[in-house]
Amino acid sequence: CPSHDKSLIITGNDLIIDNQMNSFKYTFPNGTARIYEGDSLALMNVNMYMSWFNITSAFNNNEFTYIWWDDTHPYGTIDDDNTFVVTIPDGYYTIEQLNEFLQYTMINNLTYLEDGDNYVYFLQFEYNLTYSRLQLVSYAIPSSTTYTIPSGATWGLPATATAPVLQVYSDNNFGTLIGFDAGDYPPSEENVDYTCLGTTDSNFDANQSSLLVTCNLVNNTMSIPSTLVGSVPITGLSFGDVINYTPGSFAFHKMLPGQFNELYIALYDQDYQPIKLERDEITIHLLLRRANDVD
Repeated sequence: CPSHDKSLIITGNDLIIDNQMNSFKYTFPNGTARIYEGDSLALMNVNMYMSWFNITSAFNNNEFTYIWWDDTHPYGTIDDDNTFVVTIPDGYYTIEQLNEFLQYTMINNLTYLEDGDNYVYFLQFEYNLTYSRLQLVSYAIPSSTTYTIPSGATWGLPATATAPVLQVYSDNNFGTLIGFDAGDYPPSEENVDYTCLGTTDSNFDANQSSLLVTCNLVNNTMSIPSTLVGSVPITGLSFGDVINYTPGSFAFHKMLPGQFNELYIALYDQDYQPIKLERDEITIHLLLRRANDVD
């Protein structure tokens, strides 16, 4: 590097501990630094874990409802006894893990049947490989069966086989997560098994394409936001994978001139939504290029 290039290294020790967990405060070594007209900043390297959740209460994508039909609740009869809210704990979930949590919830609600030692579930999330989308399957709860109702359940089989309903709310982002519009699935009474394919791609790993790195002292007039200092590709990575990115060439961005005690770095996804880091093992290497050879 030229002699007037200065390295700035941000680590997990600089992470601001707050509800966001996506920002870093770097204090200049001498307590202050002057940024001159024409000085610029580039992203040299990012090394970190992919450690942010995809389902959280903060994302407002962690809740939906299902409706269960039985002997006292034929289709259209809805009350607290057959309406179950599913609230997903904050975490990183694959489609398979989301389905497992749905099954766990149905066990707790005693809304399943038993086939010997096996449990039979009537709602299922699965991935459709042909269309690369999530699909929902609602199996009709039978009016008669050799399966048994679990001990402790207070419901009986419906008079007519009926598929349970999954409700996607219009006032949260669960529909965006799974690629479904707000509404009831199935939207009307179904007396046979019902399958529905998402209308858009589900927002699990597939839509995580890049990590945006911003700096409050950058004035990048060619981007939105103007504080953007670099973009890190993360396509194909999953939760827990290591991100180690060095750009092929350094892109320098003009900085705001003035006297500063610190600079702030923040991390966002490709839609400029803040990510909440669950691990602080991170190194962000920046390169400050002076317009003139000054300290």
